[in-house]
Formats: sequence, structure tokens, C-alpha cells
Amino acid sequence: MQVEPSTRNAYAAKFKSTYGRTYNHGNLQDQVALGGLIIKEMVDQFGGVYNGLLHYNGGPNWYPGCTDSYGRPILADQYANAVYKTYKSYGGKK
Repeated sequence: MQVEPSTRNAYAAKFKSTYGRTYNHGNLQDQVALGGLIIKEMVDQFGGVYNGLLHYNGGPNWYPGCTDSYGRPILADQYANAVYKTYKSYGGKK
């Protein structure tokens, strides 16, 4: 549940309104809660768990072949495939 600093900042108000406190990056529970908040939004926005995973990992503007600010490919599909496989093995339905 590693969240980029800019993403943490973008979700700070939503975290506070959802959980009633300010996000503390040094708190592991807050890190997981923020990750869960973001992934739920991505799943809702992109219409399913797999697509949500793609955009959770690659960002909301991710598309196959895109790169990060250093020119490295963002391999969100590899991440989504691995996590989705685990999700399905636990009985995930979407």
C-alpha cells in the first residue's frame, strides 16, 4: 500500500472526512486505510476490480505502454494480473 506523496496529498481531505482524523504516513493502519480508500475509488470509477487494480497501480490516466516521469514503463498490467489472481483464489467475484 505504498502511496505516492502527491496522491497522499490529493486524498488527504477525503481521508479526513472518511476516518475523522488527519492521515499519518507513519501509521501502518492509516497507510492501509488510505490504500483501501483509493482502490475502492478506482474500482468504482473504472468498473471492476481488475480495471481498478490497473489504475490503482498505474494511476487514473494509465494506458498500456505508458511510462513514468523517468521514462520507465508502468507495468500496471503485471501488478493487476498478480493481485487479481490472488483475489480470485480467495473467492473474489468481480
